[in-house]
Amino acid sequence: MSKGNRNGDGAAVNIADILNDDDGDNDGDKKGGGIVVVNVVDNEGDNNGGEKSDGVAVVNVIMDNNGDDKGGGVIVTDVPDDDKNGDGVNVSDDILTAGEMARAKKHFRQHEGVVEYPYLDSRGLVTIGVGFLIPDIDTCAKLPLLYLKPDGETRPATSAEKREGYTALRAETDAQQQDPRAASHWKSRTNLRASEDWMELRLARELNTRAAACARIIGDAWRELNSGRRLVLMDVHYATGSLSGFPSLVKAARRNDGETMARESVYHSGIAPDGSRRRNWSRLLSNFALCLGQDENDGAVAAALRDRLAPEQPPEWIQRRARSHNKKQ
Repeated sequence: MSKGNRNGDGAAVNIADILNDDDGDNDGDKKGGGIVVVNVVDNEGDNNGGEKSDGVAVVNVIMDNNGDDKGGGVIVTDVPDDDKNGDGVNVSDDILTAGEMARAKKHFRQHEGVVEYPYLDSRGLVTIGVGFLIPDIDTCAKLPLLYLKPDGETRPATSAEKREGYTALRAETDAQQQDPRAASHWKSRTNLRASEDWMELRLARELNTRAAACARIIGDAWRELNSGRRLVLMDVHYATGSLSGFPSLVKAARRNDGETMARESVYHSGIAPDGSRRRNWSRLLSNFALCLGQDENDGAVAAALRDRLAPEQPPEWIQRRARSHNKKQ
């Protein structure tokens, strides 16, 4: 692990000491549920949890989704007011290489989207940034959010403004669940904003945390996986909250079996307006390509995804790409 916390002050934080969990969801209870416990090491021995100037921050990452489509995404946790980096946690710098981090950021920004204001997702959960869930009003009040003024400028939002904004969104939960509206619907309904810097730091924190969780679940075989297959595991963990609902994916990863990993990496992404569960076909196609080590524009990848999810009907662009592959055979 890294010997520093990126602040250059000598205090170290290790986030790989994740509790053993036989069911693979990394919650330490042997049963499931998707709670990740991260041990923070304070080398100074003062156990101050980052409340002084040493930059050590307590990590309290809670993934509330066990793969049942009832919750998910990233749970946003408390951000210490005196955190020098502004991301709420100092992570080890050797979990992901710089190249892996850049690739992962591009992947999640593309497939999760980046929303600078809080909104309700299709399940009526308050969300912001790159799919970061805000679980409760107290957490929202502690986030370093901004307030959009009438002149278009921003200033730091007060605790009262953040609480008021969160409450207003939560009041719409039932309506959102009955008739899901896109994130853009909520832009004019809130004055709260997140800075690009904060979202970037938060995303890096989440990706390092997911990588550490997946590495612990996969074990020694993690080192044998290429960066693409590692990214797929992180993607499934990020989207569903854990790997507990994907035992065949975990087994395939431990064998470094890309074809089986591709087949076992599919999942639903929220609820459609008609109440049915929907898929992010572009995201699933990317994951197939990463597992197979092929270009996602290759018709063979589209055909493999189409066949895996039959009799579901993929979008026309997937079918066209798959047909182009069939014609070449």
